[in-house]
Amino acid sequence: MDSLKGRSKAPARYRPVHPSPGTSSATGSPSPEELGVEGLRLYVVDDHPVVRAFLSQHLEKQLKMTLCGWSADSRKALAEIPELKPDVVIVDLTLNESHGFGLVRDLLAVAPKLKVLVFSAHEEQLYASRVLEAGALGYLRKTARPEQVTEAVRKVLQGEVYLSPEMVTRALMNKVGARKKPAAGSALDALSDRELQVFESIGQGFETKQIAEQLKLDVKTIETYRARIKEKLNLTSAPALMRAAFQFVQSGSPAGSPSPTPSSPVSE
Repeated sequence: MDSLKGRSKAPARYRPVHPSPGTSSATGSPSPEELGVEGLRLYVVDDHPVVRAFLSQHLEKQLKMTLCGWSADSRKALAEIPELKPDVVIVDLTLNESHGFGLVRDLLAVAPKLKVLVFSAHEEQLYASRVLEAGALGYLRKTARPEQVTEAVRKVLQGEVYLSPEMVTRALMNKVGARKKPAAGSALDALSDRELQVFESIGQGFETKQIAEQLKLDVKTIETYRARIKEKLNLTSAPALMRAAFQFVQSGSPAGSPSPTPSSPVSE
């Protein structure tokens, strides 16, 4: 015993805190069992494999959900989802040869009770209200933290609307009339949903004929949309439209009224 007196006391070892039964963490947050989400089925519509892998693995770990299917385009999604009957569908807005706006509407037309969460790189300020009007229950940017993804899916599964705190504040301000005029840099708000689809497709490099085929419209209609977009965004040429659309697609956010700069002519 005397030989132990001169020894310094060993530091306390780390002891992990285990959650109590029925909770998912030591903080007492509801477990998947309590929320009733354990075993629910997830379907992901996104053309990036890494995004699909993250969503399926993360939600399987956090909410014990099961991935029942995935698609990189709207055609496959519309064919599979009515048959698979997932509990929630996570949809990207920018897909291979299609757009998430139309997919959300088409899915809810065949499955009115389907819960849809949009997961996109685009600016929430521009798109959130549009996807809610289309019937989705939530909008989440791909810059969100993993825990925000979990919270968004939880809320949507419970039939609640999910938006970021910033967007909720903005919506409340609009409702009470606090915003008297459009915020700076909101020129793209003037575009209709269809015009925004066309604008994004232009930025992805699609030609007028290809956009017409994607949206199942005739070429003249797309040309009309192009003219309206140029007018609303104060763009005076086809090159300026293409440049502004490309910048929009690359940034994922509205940059105000794009201003044309000198460029060599390109064909319509």
